[in-house]
Amino acid sequence: MRDKKRYQAKVELISPYSLQVTTRSQAEVLYYHDAVALQLKCLMAIDGDIQYCPESNLLYVKTNGPTGNTRGSWFPAYLSREELTMCESSDSDSGYFIKRDNDSGVE
Repeated sequence: MRDKKRYQAKVELISPYSLQVTTRSQAEVLYYHDAVALQLKCLMAIDGDIQYCPESNLLYVKTNGPTGNTRGSWFPAYLSREELTMCESSDSDSGYFIKRDNDSGVE
């Protein structure tokens, strides 16, 4: 996917599971399992370099600057166009897995 067209992007947190990604040609709300952490990563992007590839739904955040002959490191995050749903066995506030006793239904 690294050869697909990427566009400079601005990322805005909407909710703990959604972000608005804006490029010069589009603005859309996309979903990620930990949007807060991804937004923080975007705020710390090297030189504010954030790119979005709509063809693959990948957001790339530059996490390290160039050293030697490299162009830097990127953190890729797959964003969903479909709203995420929480598993029944996880806490909707924290996202942590909740172990349940199968016989009694007790947590």
